[in-house]
Amino acid sequence: RFVMTDKRGEGRRQEFFHEGGIREYVELMCSSKEKLHPEVDVIHAVGEKNGVTVEAALRWSRDQYDDLLIGFANGIRTGDGGTHLDGLKSVLTRTINNMARKNGKLKEGKDNLSGDFIREGLTAVVSVKVPDPEFEGQTKNRLGNPEVRGIVDAIIGENLVNTFEWNPKVLNAIVDKAMSAQQAAQAAKAARDMVRRKSLLSSTVLPGK
Repeated sequence: RFVMTDKRGEGRRQEFFHEGGIREYVELMCSSKEKLHPEVDVIHAVGEKNGVTVEAALRWSRDQYDDLLIGFANGIRTGDGGTHLDGLKSVLTRTINNMARKNGKLKEGKDNLSGDFIREGLTAVVSVKVPDPEFEGQTKNRLGNPEVRGIVDAIIGENLVNTFEWNPKVLNAIVDKAMSAQQAAQAAKAARDMVRRKSLLSSTVLPGK
């Protein structure tokens, strides 16, 4: 909740408050997109460990083909990311691959899905409150506290496991989209390789004999 007061003249006062917090923010950013997992509108995680408070909101969209990850540290937007977003990426990749194997979506012998494919279509906001924040970079736009990564990983990981165990359709939808993204990337790579081979053969000058 932000209250802005102009003490000049009549002393105007304006309040900015959204009951849903970052969950509502994610819903707003995805308002024009099709939900991938209607069973759970927004996956929401909240927790506190060693004095660090973590809140995260995540939603995948069917018609989105990149990811949008936004981080805040003590209410400050961290445009260059940091350890809180690193923790989110690592826990998503590990948890979704582990649960996909457990549920039989990823067969034995198949490689894990990469984080880029898992995050395709994801809009996420992670907000942390850190007692002694360390900011890195020239613009101090990146959170550098190493302990935050493990705390974010633990709190979001526990919530993801609970969400997927109670709503297996959500996990299946995310894994299916990630597999489609992986197949599309492999097909595009194969097409590029074929074009390169053709151009290489056609440009080779062979002797007359």
